[in-house]
Amino acid sequence: MPTLTDRQYSKKNIADIASKIRQEYFSTENPMDGLLNIIKSNRGILEVSFGVPKETLRIRGDESFVITIPANTSPLRDVFTIAHELGHYYLHSDQRTPESFNRDGTNQRETEANWFAAELLMPAEKFKKTAEELQNDPQKIAAKFGVSGAAARVRMSVLGLI
Repeated sequence: MPTLTDRQYSKKNIADIASKIRQEYFSTENPMDGLLNIIKSNRGILEVSFGVPKETLRIRGDESFVITIPANTSPLRDVFTIAHELGHYYLHSDQRTPESFNRDGTNQRETEANWFAAELLMPAEKFKKTAEELQNDPQKIAAKFGVSGAAARVRMSVLGLI
């Protein structure tokens, strides 16, 4: 029998989950404020690794977790990385069983975590409206959402805007 962590989600399911979490934890336009609010409210820790660059989520097994980001990445990239790892926390863990998620490779879980991060940080309808207002300028859109230009361009592509 499949477990919670084996479940596959549709984009709509993920969008609904991300929207609910966004409404609960994001009270400012600064995405890092919302992400840190999620981490703090769920007994999480954000740590920076000065060793081998590795982006991970470690579930401790007591409903707390640690997200590790590399020291050598940009703050804007870190925003998406943190949101991605939170995607694993909400979508792929039962939050009570110790386990780790490493951001490597391409599989369904990684894709779902990316969908979650994109929807959490750049909700589709708001993103489309903003893109139109800013004439599809990826840098201006990225600045508006507090993400990297690369994240904005990928979101534009996925939403069929470019």
